[in-house]
Amino acid sequence: MPVHTIVVGAGSGGGALAARLSEDPGHRVTLIEAGPDYASPDVTPEDIRDAGAVSTSKHDWGLKAYFLEPPETREPEIYARGRVVGGCSSVNAAVAHRGTTDDFGRWAAAGLDEWSWEKVRPYYRKLETDLDYGENADHGGSGPVPVRRYPREEWPPAARTFEKACLDAGFATLEDNNAAGGTGFAAAARNLQGDLRGSTLLTYLRQARGRPNLAILGGASCRRVLFEGTTAVGVEIDRGNGPERLDADRVVLSAGAIHSPQLLMLSGIGPAETLRRFGIEPVAVNEHVGRNFKDHPLAPVVALIPATDYHGIRAELKYTTPRGREMGVVDDAFVFPMVMDPESLNLGVSAGQEEAFTLLSILVKPRSVGWLTLRSADCRDQPEIHANFLADEEDLRRLMESVRLAYRFATSEPLSGELRSVLAPGEEVVHDDQALAEWLRTVVTTGFHGTSTCRMGADAANSVVSQRLAVHGTRGLWVADCSVLPDITSAATNLTGMVVGERLADWLRTAS
Repeated sequence: MPVHTIVVGAGSGGGALAARLSEDPGHRVTLIEAGPDYASPDVTPEDIRDAGAVSTSKHDWGLKAYFLEPPETREPEIYARGRVVGGCSSVNAAVAHRGTTDDFGRWAAAGLDEWSWEKVRPYYRKLETDLDYGENADHGGSGPVPVRRYPREEWPPAARTFEKACLDAGFATLEDNNAAGGTGFAAAARNLQGDLRGSTLLTYLRQARGRPNLAILGGASCRRVLFEGTTAVGVEIDRGNGPERLDADRVVLSAGAIHSPQLLMLSGIGPAETLRRFGIEPVAVNEHVGRNFKDHPLAPVVALIPATDYHGIRAELKYTTPRGREMGVVDDAFVFPMVMDPESLNLGVSAGQEEAFTLLSILVKPRSVGWLTLRSADCRDQPEIHANFLADEEDLRRLMESVRLAYRFATSEPLSGELRSVLAPGEEVVHDDQALAEWLRTVVTTGFHGTSTCRMGADAANSVVSQRLAVHGTRGLWVADCSVLPDITSAATNLTGMVVGERLADWLRTAS
């Protein structure tokens, strides 16, 4: 009799997990997703197909978050999360970053030996078909996710000029931005099917769809995990006709950094006070559920540019901020040049009907830590999210340095010759410490890379899951998405979410 696993959430982690686990006929997988399922590219809407822009409304959960503390500092703002099969991998910018050797070295040193670079690297290779480098010691050639870099002749002129500006400023050229230890200017690796976003919907699940042991249930909201004692025995879902019970041998939450901790708390796994306040019967009290929230804060320099046919991300600069260097932090920032509507990125800057060229500064090794908690015991009430950006003064200082670097690029030759005018920030803001700090507190937003709210740990006393992703204090329950990362990666999180799914698939197959 096949072992039946329910996977809740069809994003980067859940899509990869369900596809890999269903390769084994000894397993039966039911993949549950609250959003719609598009069974083929022909019926997939344009906002899911188009990798040249992010989709933050048409297939979104409608979440809002407090970006600064105290909460009254700013009104809660959009915290976009994909509500569709493929999850955030179906709506994001399709940036194919790996976590760094430094990230995994820190995790291994903290007792998570299963997450050393040596053990994780083969899974980055396994998931990809690198269309530029092919199969070699660093890259995969037969994985479900195609990865490529746009050739320079397909870059807008401003992106090519940005490269010259970086080299003139003394930054190195990095031929492979996913090379271990690499830093400098590089063509951005993208997970693309042609020009389509290479989401788990169009990669892993497209290959797996049709297997008799895989069922994909779109439009099915998970209300809670069901338990007998402390053993997970299934889930309660709603497909529009009221609660339904689905039984299984195992349950995996892959609902992301917001909804996985929410579901744990709704199911009786979370801080004692939260469970008590909302009348939820405890299964396993764990004070760390919903805590330790990390995301990459970002801020823009936005300029007007003559009309161009090219959109999205083509290149990137990875570097160490001056203050980061003083702190002993390596490669703590990125600058992405992109032709993309700034409003679609949640930036609070409008270019109106004109084309915008944005230099997006992202702090990828933030020290500020946020949290989330329940608003009620009803799964339809979205959790209260506190990103707590810039709470650590060093985050503010480093983001100021990064914005100033981007502004210098935008207002100096050779790049300034490609631009018409800089919309934001103003010159009087950039050169005044207090004014720039206040401006950043006004515009700082999410990098869409939430992690660590169900973080793994070597010690059950200070974590939510084990390093093999089993939920402490329970049986038959796992979490597999970026919420389990012990800390945020120094890069976009999409591929690392897939690695999490790949790893758990192997562990569950071995366990059975």
